Order: sequence, then C-alpha cells, then structure tokens
Amino acid sequence: MEYADLFDEILSNPAIYVGNRSVVNIQSFMSGYIHATWRDDGRREEDLYFGFQLWLANRFSVSRTQEWAKIMIFFSSSEVDAFERTTLLWEEYKKSAT
Repeated sequence: MEYADLFDEILSNPAIYVGNRSVVNIQSFMSGYIHATWRDDGRREEDLYFGFQLWLANRFSVSRTQEWAKIMIFFSSSEVDAFERTTLLWEEYKKSAT
C-alpha cells in the first residue's frame, strides 16, 4: 500500500486507526508505519504523502522543518478543526500534485 493511500484511508476512518480525529495521532501512526515498512521496503520518496508537509509549509509560509500536524494545529482553532482542515487541504494538495 502506498503511504498516500493509507493516509486517505486514515482520514476517512480515523477511529479505526487512531481512535479519534487527532492530527497528532495520525502523524504518529504514519511515522510508525513508515518506519516499520522502511525496514522491509525502504522509504519510497516518490510517494505523494512525502510532499504534503512541504506543500503545507509553503502554503502557510512557515519553516520547512515543522511537521505537518504541528502546522495544522497552529493554524486551527481546535484539534477537530485541524483534522477537518487537514482533510480539505490534503485533497487540494493531491489535485495540485497530479
């Protein structure tokens, strides 16, 4: 499974993967999954997921070193708002990247 496909699945069904609509939990899950699969397959840099953080950093004019979840928390009014905005921005990013 591509990381972007998994990210889509998690955003569609966060309770199954992380228990709630928490971008911090989602990013932690993704990081753990990437680490686990990297040991077997190597990290696939060309996967769409890896461009999302940089795209968000550029969109919000913040440091490229900020994690995407922290960017979303900072620019949102709540954790739920951060989740909702992440979902919308992920769709926008995918359209712009293809």
